[in-house]
Amino acid sequence: MAPFYYFCAMSKSFDDKDLRLFLGNLLRYGVLTALSVVLVGLVLFLFQQGGSTVHYETFVQQSFDFSACFSGLLHGDSLSIMAFGVLLLILTPVMRVVSAIIGFFWEKDQLYTLISFVVLLIIIFSAILGATAT
Repeated sequence: MAPFYYFCAMSKSFDDKDLRLFLGNLLRYGVLTALSVVLVGLVLFLFQQGGSTVHYETFVQQSFDFSACFSGLLHGDSLSIMAFGVLLLILTPVMRVVSAIIGFFWEKDQLYTLISFVVLLIIIFSAILGATAT
């Protein structure tokens, strides 16, 4: 996958096809990267705790802490690695919207730039309101 700036620095003009190709590849490779990270975490989890007994009759709800997740990544914690993969999966469409804003701006398509920006604002406000509701 060529970087986004490659499409803009090409000698021919940046058009709709280039943008669609880049955004499609961004989604494809983002999902594959997230899947790979989750699978690595799953394999590590099976090696680290595969022999332990699971008690399905009790459920312990745990809150998510970003700092604990990132410190767990540095220590090779399998649950933190899987959580990071899920975070990558969530960020993939957000990056698609950000890239669409940049692409539509370079295409000088003001309507779709505005629409994409509104979608990004909705995603940001939803994430903020969802994080404060818990």
